[in-house]
Amino acid sequence: MTTQETKDYFQTIARTIQEQIGRQAFMFIGACNFACGTFNDGPGLRFKIKASRTHKYCRVVLIEATDTYTVTFLSVAGNVVSEHVGIYCDMLTDLISTETGLAVRF
Repeated sequence: MTTQETKDYFQTIARTIQEQIGRQAFMFIGACNFACGTFNDGPGLRFKIKASRTHKYCRVVLIEATDTYTVTFLSVAGNVVSEHVGIYCDMLTDLISTETGLAVRF
């Protein structure tokens, strides 16, 4: 895979994750500083959660073989606060809400 193909692949995965979480949820938690790339040996999306006092970063990584995600919440210092494995796309918003204590929908 060329460098451009790799970049396009990572961006496609990140866009898919963003669509699955939903624009409204990102607005509610004050998500910003989005980054796509390889995290823990898998393509994924990382973003900052501005509205949370306990967690400052969330990293969502696609695990291709099972089509599930590993979702990691990180502190400001970059320490792992919690990690969840085997998360399906329809579970993402509820998990973010539970972990941050923030409502992600009306």
